[in-house]
Amino acid sequence: MEKLVRKISSWLVTFPVPKNWVLMLISFFLALFLWYFVVGEDKVDMNVTIPVEIVNMPRGLVISNKFKKQLEVTVSGPRSLIRAMNDQYVRRTIDLSSVEPGKFEVENRPDNMKMPRGISILRVQPQTLTLLLERELRKKLPVTPQLHGSPAKGFELLSVTLEPMQIEVAGPESVLGPESEILTNTIDISGLDASSLRQVTLALKPELVDLLGEQVVTARIAIEEKLVERVVPQIPVSFDLDAEEMAESGYSLQPSSVDIRAAIPVTLITDTEDLRTLFSALVPRDGVGDEALDLAPVVHVIHNGDSRTRRIEVLDVNPERVRLVVDPAKRKKAVEAGTADSDSAPPAAEPAPADAPSPKTKK
Repeated sequence: MEKLVRKISSWLVTFPVPKNWVLMLISFFLALFLWYFVVGEDKVDMNVTIPVEIVNMPRGLVISNKFKKQLEVTVSGPRSLIRAMNDQYVRRTIDLSSVEPGKFEVENRPDNMKMPRGISILRVQPQTLTLLLERELRKKLPVTPQLHGSPAKGFELLSVTLEPMQIEVAGPESVLGPESEILTNTIDISGLDASSLRQVTLALKPELVDLLGEQVVTARIAIEEKLVERVVPQIPVSFDLDAEEMAESGYSLQPSSVDIRAAIPVTLITDTEDLRTLFSALVPRDGVGDEALDLAPVVHVIHNGDSRTRRIEVLDVNPERVRLVVDPAKRKKAVEAGTADSDSAPPAAEPAPADAPSPKTKK
């Protein structure tokens, strides 16, 4: 016994110790730990979900039917490895690089899914997936507003403008082929007396919701006060001269007033005591001389700081022309007195020079 102890002691003394013996010792214990962690841990059966990933979809094709995007898989292995599967990007990949339009059956076998070492697949549900592939169609569909109600009394809806006015959508030909427009959900304009801006959702069919998701458009609702036609009588017609100056100049207008037909905002009619104060009529002086003329009066709307007057529309003037009458005696007297406008008087004939030949008379 004593000899055996001495022999072992001498062998340990002479045994060569490697320089990296510390790292080797750590590696040994680490391997021992992993072996115990993987092999020594109890195995369990668990249900997990594995996402389906479509790759290499041919251009111009689209899947038109709904299919399960996740598979229910029963796996067996160490609990810790199964829990760590989510971090290892385990997927069921379906390659569609060689498919044609039509029905495509996909089998979900255990060998279709690459699992981490130490985990095995016991069952997959569903065992098959059915994909319907169709030609992809792209359309720009106009967005049409759906309205409910009426504006407040005395007001009217001018327009509803949507932004965007159309939406581009891509999807299966069977879904988009029959579609010609996209409707909004109902826009209630009841009692509105002013323009407004609203965010409106779309009334999408379930198939379009899958393609577009929940979308919102902006509706610009233009509301304005109603215009009512009124005949406003006896609008005085002016000639850049007051009544006294016209009499002295030998001019007079027949008739001296006109009736107009105009579209006027309702509340402006209510708030204005005399509608004649909203208009003026004027005849031009161009070409006026010593002869009677028929002139077309020009009607203007008088803007007195009220924005409602800018919406007045002059529709008709009666009569369309007035007669400018000239009194020769008064006109001559006004010219001699210098009170007449020299621009309106005809130029006087220049005397012929003394040495000018007299005009020949026709024999």
